[in-house]
Amino acid sequence: MSLVVTYDGINLTDYIGIGQEYNALDSAEWSNDIQKIGGSNGTIYLGRAYGAKVIAMPFYIKGDVYSKYDALLATLNVSEPKKLTFGNIKNRYFLALSDGKVEFEIIGEDAGRGAITWIVPDGISHAVNPKGPYTATKGT
Repeated sequence: MSLVVTYDGINLTDYIGIGQEYNALDSAEWSNDIQKIGGSNGTIYLGRAYGAKVIAMPFYIKGDVYSKYDALLATLNVSEPKKLTFGNIKNRYFLALSDGKVEFEIIGEDAGRGAITWIVPDGISHAVNPKGPYTATKGT
């Protein structure tokens, strides 16, 4: 069974198959802010933040490569982050944009492979149906 990925309500797997070597659960990068005070030993902790999350997603296209590739690029052409879901991560979504160049190469007569780099500016996943005080999962 293939992995279903949707973006902005569109099933991307109508155009592409998703490669196995992706991980949407790697966290955003954490950054701790510390400061040395005078001539004392050690430092003090001032705070912590995390940056944008990045998801590298390999894909392939079989059959009607040019039409499917054009449809994929049209779907990715948005001006703000849109909902990105992965079928194997239940009840979670990311607000994402494709980032940089969509890598792609034709292989064979009617097939191709490539990669999309997703950027999640807020760095977190969100609950589809939030329950309790947490509506997002920090760092996932």
